[in-house]
Amino acid sequence: MSRTTFLNVDDTKAGMEDLDKEKINKLIQEASKNSKFFKQQQRREEENRRRIEVKLSKIKSFSTFQIEQAEKSADRYLNQLDKTRDLSRIFCHIDMDAFYASVEMRENPALQHVPMAVGGEGMLSTSNYLARQFGVRAAMPGFIARHLCPNLVIVPCDFNKYRVDSSKVMKIISEYDENYGSCGLDEAFADLTNHLQKRSTLSEEQRTFPKEENSTEIITFGITAEETVQEIRHRIYLATRITASAGMACNMRLAKLCSDINKPNGQYQLESNVNVILNFIRNLPIRKIKGIGKVTALHLESLQIQTVNDIYLKRGILKLIEYPSTFDFLMRVCNGCGSTTIEHDDLQKSIGHETTFNGTSDSLQLISLCRDLAKKTVDELISDRILCKRVTLKIKTVNFEILTRSKTLSSYTDSLNIITDKVITLLKHELDQDLELPALRLMGVRVSDLKMKSSDLPILQFFSKKSTTTTTTINENTHDIIEDIDDDDDDDDEGEEENLNEEFLSIENQYNEDCNSKLIHIDDENSNTSTTTCPVCQKMLLGDNDKINKHIDLCLNGEMIRTTIKEQDQQTSPQTNYNKRINLTQSKVTPPAKRQKRKFNTTPQQTNGIDNYFSKHI
Repeated sequence: MSRTTFLNVDDTKAGMEDLDKEKINKLIQEASKNSKFFKQQQRREEENRRRIEVKLSKIKSFSTFQIEQAEKSADRYLNQLDKTRDLSRIFCHIDMDAFYASVEMRENPALQHVPMAVGGEGMLSTSNYLARQFGVRAAMPGFIARHLCPNLVIVPCDFNKYRVDSSKVMKIISEYDENYGSCGLDEAFADLTNHLQKRSTLSEEQRTFPKEENSTEIITFGITAEETVQEIRHRIYLATRITASAGMACNMRLAKLCSDINKPNGQYQLESNVNVILNFIRNLPIRKIKGIGKVTALHLESLQIQTVNDIYLKRGILKLIEYPSTFDFLMRVCNGCGSTTIEHDDLQKSIGHETTFNGTSDSLQLISLCRDLAKKTVDELISDRILCKRVTLKIKTVNFEILTRSKTLSSYTDSLNIITDKVITLLKHELDQDLELPALRLMGVRVSDLKMKSSDLPILQFFSKKSTTTTTTINENTHDIIEDIDDDDDDDDEGEEENLNEEFLSIENQYNEDCNSKLIHIDDENSNTSTTTCPVCQKMLLGDNDKINKHIDLCLNGEMIRTTIKEQDQQTSPQTNYNKRINLTQSKVTPPAKRQKRKFNTTPQQTNGIDNYFSKHI
């Protein structure tokens, strides 16, 4: 195969409509041909096409009767979903427009009228809308972007600057829903239902804001959801001079889709009516759906599935060939169902830092980078008074292959020497063991299996006001074994979207596990409530002393339970430890099958039958 569709431009993204796809795809192929990035994408596509051939061969073995029975089973599940649909709430998805690029253009007005992107030659984080007209997008290597747009200006990332503006955005959103959920620095979900119930009691003065900063002209917003979101977006612009787009709907999946309709600097509200919802979603291209990336799209397109409605038409085949979690996700999509609860995972899973650099095989330089990353990670551990018991090394080769290596320590620690020695040992082992290991272009150090450091200070010494952000990386698989050597084949860019149900539910229900930054709510100076940090979970607490004390009591009880369970698990017999080592040795001799990602047991959440709807529109 001399080409790869994995590099083709995705014109379903905002700002990339009406592109000359054929011309752009040809330029991308020419620019990347023979590059290591091209070869890696080519290998990925070839591997997936082999899987598709197996899947298609399996489909041929199904009888008409089997497919009909599978369709009936799918219809029963869709009816179950339909009966539990919740149309009573109003969610808003706020999405900053080309956030990193917008911050840079505000800081340097000369960039406002030229195609520009943020990132580096290795990979771009985002691009402005002028650059998108050339096919330049996020997760695209800079050298390909320059081939598409020779006049492209690439600005390096400055996350400290982005976090300042992000905190302003999140603070405004929190005033409308204190339980809002942020996804990264530039987008957030808010449930406006309770605010809209109270909004009718607000005075006009409380809904009035300056038209422009330092202007005497004012604008008063109404009490509807549409006007409420206009108010939020206006306040965000006043605070940051950056525009935001928004979507409103009865669940989070639909709200996210709606926020993309009138980008940039626009909003769209989807009526909470079943027929309207199904009519909205059924004609959407599958790539518009969060959770369907290029790999999944390739598999679905092999079944002639191009739109959401095609998913419904092929429901019988999908029931027979897909994993239950994947089938569940796809049925929820074609039914227009999504989460109606913003859930938080307040427990910090891990702390880590990583960096990208020009490809190198210099072991001394790599060890020096590893040492620096370990120090940054340990500094954060010490600052947050946290101990860890597991260290992980992540490396990416110039061939864009990702490997992770982990080791569990004998005891909890925040020692720089211990953590640095362990992670450098992992690196040296990899460099010495694999003589054909290509040069590296990315390295990361992460610690996990965390617990709070015990202290002889009074518990109130833990309380302090904070207005900073904490960057964390998440490790969902913490294993209680002595040593764990894994091959992590996660993709660098949109490949992370391929996890279907798990991935999108992670964004909807456990968004903190997908976010690169944990944003802290900051109180107004004239607020009557206090802001403190829980000494157990380190969550920022807003409220009076009674609420804070109740939260701490719950956390302390939970921590005692977790500690007791962990101590019991650690008091295993010598025979048990021996068996663990035996199993570990056997796993090194015979490579284990790829781990299955955890599945979410989600209960469907009311209304007209979806079968009746689709039967009228097919």
